[in-house]
Amino acid sequence: MSKYIASFLILFTILITACGPTGGDPKRNDHPPSIVQSTALPPPEVERKEGDFIYKLYTEKGMYDEYEDTSIIAELTYVGDEETIEIFHAETPLTFALEERTRNVKIETLIRDIGVTSKLKKDVPLIKKYTVTKGHVFEDDKASVKFFKTVKKKGLPDGEYIIHGFADFSDKNKHYTINGEIGFTVIK
Repeated sequence: MSKYIASFLILFTILITACGPTGGDPKRNDHPPSIVQSTALPPPEVERKEGDFIYKLYTEKGMYDEYEDTSIIAELTYVGDEETIEIFHAETPLTFALEERTRNVKIETLIRDIGVTSKLKKDVPLIKKYTVTKGHVFEDDKASVKFFKTVKKKGLPDGEYIIHGFADFSDKNKHYTINGEIGFTVIK
């Protein structure tokens, strides 16, 4: 009987030791990679395919200097069987929203026209460059308004930026909403 108790105590001690706290440095980052990576910026390029369409969103650099011109581009390419296809959309099928993560500010794109039609040629991308100054801040706080005024006057100040891109349109058969996110840093 004492053999069984001794075996049980040894096994129990091994389990407790293996599953218990590490007792290591409390400043050490012991989070699983998925938690650590969730705070990382998205990559500077993303591509999505839905049906006969490819949506691509990218920036030419992952890091810019403060107030430097940024190059943020979205493309929509038809890759189906027809030589051309007609799509229906708002002012543009390609829209953007900018998020500055360290200040928690979002700049949205305003849509002015609806019911617009465009023809896409097979394998020829429709390209749109993002212009931050055509956006709008929906928050009423003074910091967000001041940030947007700085962006309109000078460009992007230092910070971590995420661009939320959208291709929103319909063809004669289906409505499409294709999303993508890219990230980049602006340094002083």
